[in-house]
Amino acid sequence: MRWAALIALASCAPIPPPDVLRAVDKARAAPAVSQAAEAAPAALAHAAELQAEAHRAFERGDLSGAELLGEQALAAYERSKAIEDATNWDPVKGGPWSRMAIARMSQLGSSKNRRR
Repeated sequence: MRWAALIALASCAPIPPPDVLRAVDKARAAPAVSQAAEAAPAALAHAAELQAEAHRAFERGDLSGAELLGEQALAAYERSKAIEDATNWDPVKGGPWSRMAIARMSQLGSSKNRRR
């Protein structure tokens, strides 16, 4: 009788959200993402929509959908940061950040073209 009660209690425990949802929320709050608002408003809007869809999927109980959408939202936030970095690139000063931004943009562009 005790085991049945314990099993019933354990089966009612709430399922924690996937780690990626916490990572997406953290990424959205990052200063670099806030700085990207002016340079990449469409990319940020897309990332926010994916983030909202991921949270809705989790609330519906679709854990795998929440994880996939969360990963896509993370990638979209990274893309917005890359756009902001590339927009603020100074060809005279250059520097490691601008080279990283160009590398990220070229990777994002090539991965986007491969999906078509």
